[in-house]
Amino acid sequence: MKHEIKTNQLDFILAGNSQFVLENDKTGNHFSYLVKKQKTGTWYIYSSTDYLGTIRADLTAKKDASMNSSLKSVAIFWYLKQLIDKIPIPPQVHLYHLGRCGKCGRPLTDPASMERGIGPYCAGLKP
Repeated sequence: MKHEIKTNQLDFILAGNSQFVLENDKTGNHFSYLVKKQKTGTWYIYSSTDYLGTIRADLTAKKDASMNSSLKSVAIFWYLKQLIDKIPIPPQVHLYHLGRCGKCGRPLTDPASMERGIGPYCAGLKP
């Protein structure tokens, strides 16, 4: 089951272990992604088994050269640029999480956690 994240999308994507779908109502395209944070402070971006690139701690994103022109790579790096540069996302483009915490991967069960895509412990709301 997928749940749309309407605010703080970048926080969710960079939480450490986020799994999500980008969907465009206008084109019908939808792509699944996994963004995992490494101990080095760099995030690796995957789609299925394909490595797409990285996001560095300074929020610079770099595509893997072999995936440069794939539609799933173009979509995620366009979306990241919009978020990082604080450019509004068109209303037909949606980010859905898959019902699991973007940081630890546990199932999300309460409405507030579902809305942000991060559970209460990982969000620092519970001790």
